[in-house]
Amino acid sequence: MIPLQRPPLPAELGERLRQRSSHLREIELSTAAVRREWKNARTVRDGLRRSLVEMAAGHARCMYCCDSFGTDIDHFQPIALAPLRAFDWPNHLLACSYCNSNEKRELYPCDEVSGECLLIDPSRDDPSDHLRLLFTSGRYAGRTPKGRQTILTFGLNARIELVRGRIDAFLLCKDTLSSSARREEAGGRGRAAELLSALSRRPNGDVLHAMLAQRHLPDAPRMFGADAVRGLHRLAALLAAPP
Repeated sequence: MIPLQRPPLPAELGERLRQRSSHLREIELSTAAVRREWKNARTVRDGLRRSLVEMAAGHARCMYCCDSFGTDIDHFQPIALAPLRAFDWPNHLLACSYCNSNEKRELYPCDEVSGECLLIDPSRDDPSDHLRLLFTSGRYAGRTPKGRQTILTFGLNARIELVRGRIDAFLLCKDTLSSSARREEAGGRGRAAELLSALSRRPNGDVLHAMLAQRHLPDAPRMFGADAVRGLHRLAALLAAPP
């Protein structure tokens, strides 16, 4: 997972959501009834998906696994638990069908004492506060109870295709970052920027994000290679530049 910025909704869509939420307060709040309301709100769902795609990393990647294409609008707090949040913009995240239907489903684990949700919401939490990526193994280690529960709920380490994808992404990131640094030093600044921009949009963006976060560490040249670290610094500058 990587941290995401939730953009403001277009005014018309925001008003539609408010109207839908008001309507929910007037009907029988059974799970089935609210789900029917959600299913029938096609125009609203289409608008929400466009805003979620704008918010997503890369080419509309799943906000949980960062690997697959985001196909579903997930209710972070499920409709069964919070029917009045069915049309609540802060409760919507873009998910792939596997994360949404096979892993998270209706799960919403909470701390027994505090009641705090034990799943990372990447639009509110910084995942790096709760998760640490082990580059060479492709697995996550939980820093906190929320991180550990997130790993379990989404199967972030149990799904071998995700683990292998992160290992491959780490190798590809190191190679592309090193190549871009060498190209820039040889005068190919434009091509180097294109490589870095393409790299930032690839699947498994959580790997590149974790590398960027650790580029200042004294151990970074050993972990990534000196050329790759230069590439990371250049990529960070490109990402920080105004559009």
